[in-house]
Amino acid sequence: MRSAIALKGIGLEVGMAAGLSARRGATLCIVLLLLVVGSSSPRLSQAAESALFMRGDANLDGGVSISDVFAVLRHLHLGQPVRCRDAADANDDGALNLVDPIFLVSAVFRLGNAIPPPFHAAGFDPTEDALDCETSLQPSRRVKAVVEENVPCRPEDDGGGIADLEFVSFLRPVKVIPGQAHALAPVFLSTAGNVEGFTLAFHAPPERITLQSFHVEGRLYDEAKHPAGAEVLDGMTSEGYIAVNVVMASSPPFNVVPATRNASFGLLEFSISESARVGDEYLVRFVDIPGSDGFQPVRNDLSRLGSSIQFGVCPLVVQVVSEDELFIRGDANRDWRVNLTDALTILRGLFGSGSPLAEIAFPCADSADVSDDGEVDVGDAVRLLSHLFDGGPPPESPYPQPGHDSVVPEASPLTCGGF
Repeated sequence: MRSAIALKGIGLEVGMAAGLSARRGATLCIVLLLLVVGSSSPRLSQAAESALFMRGDANLDGGVSISDVFAVLRHLHLGQPVRCRDAADANDDGALNLVDPIFLVSAVFRLGNAIPPPFHAAGFDPTEDALDCETSLQPSRRVKAVVEENVPCRPEDDGGGIADLEFVSFLRPVKVIPGQAHALAPVFLSTAGNVEGFTLAFHAPPERITLQSFHVEGRLYDEAKHPAGAEVLDGMTSEGYIAVNVVMASSPPFNVVPATRNASFGLLEFSISESARVGDEYLVRFVDIPGSDGFQPVRNDLSRLGSSIQFGVCPLVVQVVSEDELFIRGDANRDWRVNLTDALTILRGLFGSGSPLAEIAFPCADSADVSDDGEVDVGDAVRLLSHLFDGGPPPESPYPQPGHDSVVPEASPLTCGGF
């Protein structure tokens, strides 16, 4: 009302100054009012009063990832402020509630609908609601990049210079033979702690390596509570991509990964093409999955207290070697998998072949020696069955990855093929 009165006064003053009648001055006032009202459509008015944001980017770091899910969860459960409530309203229904983190994690990991605008780039809210942003996201702001291949593969390798850097690494190369399926590469984490969830995305040359799955397991989760949720995105393996999304807890108390150094937390499963040649080396790298079909990229991200944190990574080096170089202890039939069939192979080799000589009965006698005591006997089959079905001790090294025999007893040493 005060604005209308002021505008009327301005119109009258302009009219009188120009020697115009009060009637013409009033007419000019009406024109000015119409111009103001016409320029104040809901969309433009909202844009003028709003800040730039990207929907879903609740922590305003320039991208949408798992850390934004935790920013919204912490806001809803613990009252932790979010810098942009409009961005946290992932489904754009004008309210912040538990639907938003569910919608957001679905969108982050491509399990549901795409995020409404403004998305992919910063913009203004196209719908009117009571939500707002405390600060504006700069359109040129870039997502915090993952440091890759510019730091040592293990934090301690540099004498402690990056001791506080979060670090995800494969630590060491994995040797495979041409055509090997279901190879497993352990992934390790070093962290100062309080990591509440993470997304890891990998890429390999698809013409040589097929990324098959990711298994969340390992020593890390013996120290902390097991994740409340773990999801593998494997819909783009033909293009060389796979990702895993881990949520330690979706409600209070928010379980976190404790401070740890080089703790294993999962296994990346992959296969190698039969056309790979002995001596070849390939890299499996940490690479964001590109956005497509309206979905955002799947970003490598570690979340701490609702914020994305920078972390270093070390890619997996896959080395192709001769079949004669490696074996997996317990893999008695040499199919590069350890299961019930191997225990049966050991028993058949001992009692069904007509010869107790391990070198003759087994394609790889060393792999049948589950206990690595220099002999193949019934105890090896029993130990393998106990491990597979009753949680007993695993076969001795090398297991579960192919490798070399670390200990060869002097009495009755066993070999595997030509080595």
